[in-house]
Amino acid sequence: AFDPLFDQYLLYGRMMMSRWPEQVIQQVADSEPENQAGLYTTLAPTLLLAGILSQVEEVEKSQEPKFIFQVGIQSCIVLQKFQELQLKIIKEDQKNQMPWERVFAVINDNSKCYEHVENFERRLLPEIGIFSEKFSEVIRVTIQGFHGVSMKMVESVVDAVMSDLQVESRKFFEKEWYTEKVMQVFKLTFDDILTRANGHIESSYLRRMAMMFLDRTIQMYVEKLLSMKKKSQVEFKLKPEIFVLLDDDD
Repeated sequence: AFDPLFDQYLLYGRMMMSRWPEQVIQQVADSEPENQAGLYTTLAPTLLLAGILSQVEEVEKSQEPKFIFQVGIQSCIVLQKFQELQLKIIKEDQKNQMPWERVFAVINDNSKCYEHVENFERRLLPEIGIFSEKFSEVIRVTIQGFHGVSMKMVESVVDAVMSDLQVESRKFFEKEWYTEKVMQVFKLTFDDILTRANGHIESSYLRRMAMMFLDRTIQMYVEKLLSMKKKSQVEFKLKPEIFVLLDDDD
């Protein structure tokens, strides 16, 4: 059992830290994202992680592995709550009304959190002894959660763009397919979005966005192909049209 003072500290810390995610989200919502060397970010990672680090530094002074472990676990709970709130905001933005700067900031903020929490894990593991395995299980879920939020924001952008292209996708293998540059519309649309994002989000997520556009287009293409009642009636034009998306010379 902990010293009663440890128990009181944990209770107080739990109550205090539980309010941080909502406070950080609100504070960030009231301010504009900052442009740092091209990348849009907010103060969210700095504010939240600085608060958590201050708590960890206090309990590290005790040199009590179980005490440090408990605060580490509570920190993970707070970070996961922060992730949940962000996912809720993304889900509620059904009409894609979020400004581009904030879209980019969500992707970058969570990428930054991913890296910081990995450092947090490396810092605590040597200090918690027999509790390290359990802590690793919990914090790895937390770390991956930040990647998940970034990817959900990327997916939200792709969903909105592909929804706008539904009309064009209906032309696949119809008469317009042979008279209009259908795939060129897709390519120009993707180029516009990727150009907007280039230099403003982490390059790994820009690549993921580009690949997601391509995957979704191929999925639309194949689904329309398979939906044709008689494939023998389709004049296949597979070679140039789909690969125009991969041609950077146009």
